[in-house]
Amino acid sequence: MRITQAQGFTLLELLVVVAILVLIAGATITSTDNQIHRAKDAMVISDMSQIKAALEQYKTDNGFFPPATNPADFTGLFEANGQPLFDPSVQQGWHGPYLSKAGAKTVDVTNAVDPGNILSVFAGTIETVKSIADAYQHGPVDLAASPAVGGGSCIETVENDNNCIFDWRFLADDGDSSDDDGDKALFHSGRPYLLLDSGGPDMRLVSFGQNGVFDGAIEASPGVIATSGPKSCIPDSANGADDKILCFFH
Repeated sequence: MRITQAQGFTLLELLVVVAILVLIAGATITSTDNQIHRAKDAMVISDMSQIKAALEQYKTDNGFFPPATNPADFTGLFEANGQPLFDPSVQQGWHGPYLSKAGAKTVDVTNAVDPGNILSVFAGTIETVKSIADAYQHGPVDLAASPAVGGGSCIETVENDNNCIFDWRFLADDGDSSDDDGDKALFHSGRPYLLLDSGGPDMRLVSFGQNGVFDGAIEASPGVIATSGPKSCIPDSANGADDKILCFFH
């Protein structure tokens, strides 16, 4: 009886199989990345709706929106911050917290906003505020390292001791003893939400988007980013902007 030996795969056939597997793996990774991006977008949109509702409740209780000198400062949603507490007899006063303190952290930011600048701000002084991070993960930025092209990464051991911005820390009074009571820096966290034109007709809540850059809104005219009017509510997606913008009154 004649025995026929099984033929093995040729090198070409193996290469074809490997190429197919690589294509399948690449498609799977791309699909997973897209799903993660969509999930983060959905989280940010949900966060912004909750922040908007909290700000509107604050106004209902106090008669005005939380006072702040920095657009990233949301202290008033977590503590009275000098405002009179709620008085049942007149149905007015601070009646918070309006958001869970678990969602708040401190962050170092500069105290001016320049729409269209690569990372929103390179002017003014650095200050520490209580803010809320969006769902996109980014590291801190060193303003001293080529800010025109986005700055360099940095690590800061204490708050506000150099040119490092967007470095976050847990609140010392958030009731969670597992987070080192405000001493632990978070080197990968989202960018702070911004509240622009607070109390004005163009009041809007902004997330820096997936790219971690404050791109600003659609151009009011060629080369001029809209800071007022309906156009200020529309990200300039035609020029690559991926900011999320939630307007209050338009």
